[in-house]
Amino acid sequence: MVDPFSMQHLFIVNPHSFRSAEDMDTAVANIRQYFTSISCKGYFVHISRYPRDAIGVVRHFAEDLDKEMKLRIYPVGGDGTIFDCLNAAMGLKNVEIAPVPYGHINDFALSFGESAPESMRDIEAQATGEPLLVDVIKCNNYYAFEFCSFGMESVACDIMFKGRQMSDYIRNAFPWYNNYLSYIAGIGAWVGKNHEEMTQCYNLLIDDDELLIGNFPSINISNTRFYGDGKIITPHAVSNDGYLDMVYLKHYIGIGVVLSKIGTYFRGKYAEMPDLYDSRRFRKVFVTSDKPMHMALDGEVFFAEKAHVEVIPNGMNVVASRN
Repeated sequence: MVDPFSMQHLFIVNPHSFRSAEDMDTAVANIRQYFTSISCKGYFVHISRYPRDAIGVVRHFAEDLDKEMKLRIYPVGGDGTIFDCLNAAMGLKNVEIAPVPYGHINDFALSFGESAPESMRDIEAQATGEPLLVDVIKCNNYYAFEFCSFGMESVACDIMFKGRQMSDYIRNAFPWYNNYLSYIAGIGAWVGKNHEEMTQCYNLLIDDDELLIGNFPSINISNTRFYGDGKIITPHAVSNDGYLDMVYLKHYIGIGVVLSKIGTYFRGKYAEMPDLYDSRRFRKVFVTSDKPMHMALDGEVFFAEKAHVEVIPNGMNVVASRN
């Protein structure tokens, strides 16, 4: 057990991760209650104002600390909040990340076990828990814990993000909406894009050794098993083995095939469809295309002309309390 007085504690709270302001206030009150109960003043709560806000806040906070003082960062939200905090923390010394999962999607927390998302909401457990080393994906100038995707996978991430912006009325009126959003997004990605966009040509240079060239509609490179709100694409991915796992769709398929196979795909059974999917395991890959690539890192969408994707073994200390 770690002494909470041995470090500084910075909480980055994403207000958009909560169903209501009252829910967020309750989460913040739990934070304050714990530290008040142990008479610890070495904590600070920041309510995030916009995407990437955490990057400047974390680095400014770290600059004011003694060089030997450890900083534990708590992303209070979902995977997007963790993404911001990770990109703020990389390159800093004596930094740890202790997620407090309250987001619409908490796949990173889920990768530590089915009960982990609930256990990691325990502030005392996260403040006193022992950290463990986890691999990190580096893609160009960004970092991610979970996945880097190209093509239709990233289009689906974009659709999911927009879908999560739906009003609370819709989310509450249709409980199945969140559970099936990943399926809706996957199908929507196929329906909404033309054939040319779905047959974009990619060059993938794997570990400076193997070159794959083809019109791959979908490429997913993973560091963890879970994706898209509890779905599994790469069942053998492990976040501390020093490797990345890739599953890619070898050629264009019609919407009828998508509808019949998407369930199998989301259960991690791509190996049952060798005519459609293939996989690779590697430490790094250099991805290029003849036109800008639609890509996503842990659900955050970007465009790039090229992408250097590699694993950073033991890249970050993470606290993941489990019952």
